[in-house]
Amino acid sequence: GIIVQLEVMERLAPRRPDQALASLHRAKDLARRSLQEARRSVWGLRPRSLEDMTLVEALRARVEALRGDQALNATFGVSGSRRILSPDVELNLFRIAQEALVNLQRHAQAQTVHVQLDYGQAHIRLVVEDDGVGFTEEPDHAAEDGDETRRGFGLIGMRERAMLLGGQVTISSHLGEGTRVEVIVPG
Repeated sequence: GIIVQLEVMERLAPRRPDQALASLHRAKDLARRSLQEARRSVWGLRPRSLEDMTLVEALRARVEALRGDQALNATFGVSGSRRILSPDVELNLFRIAQEALVNLQRHAQAQTVHVQLDYGQAHIRLVVEDDGVGFTEEPDHAAEDGDETRRGFGLIGMRERAMLLGGQVTISSHLGEGTRVEVIVPG
């Protein structure tokens, strides 16, 4: 790999500068190929479901898959006048819903989950709500001291995605009472 080539170059440089230069060129080529591969991977992160479906269809399919995989009472609802959203809004709302549902699968021990997408006049609201075990830490205030390590990266990621869209995420959870993730973004 790149590091091996750089180590070879480091050893050869004083005695054989021509071979060290060849090793440097190999390292540069490896770095370029790695960067191209990383770019292809990032481009591939867009969910295939959003390439072939609308946000509503993709969310509905995700909820139906959850119902089949987890034997959950999983429901999906839509309200308001549907409209075309920007690809950024669709992608980030879908990813937030995915993260909330992954957290539900891993931690909630829920029997019921409801995903709701509301098209308001000036905003879009996404709610993922379950009847699982909940948690005691108040995630909206858990890291006021800036210590992000005390919060899950999934919660941080949801907030960052909403902020990118000029919106916000509110997470409310109480032990034994489930969890509610509400996202409101301009749209």
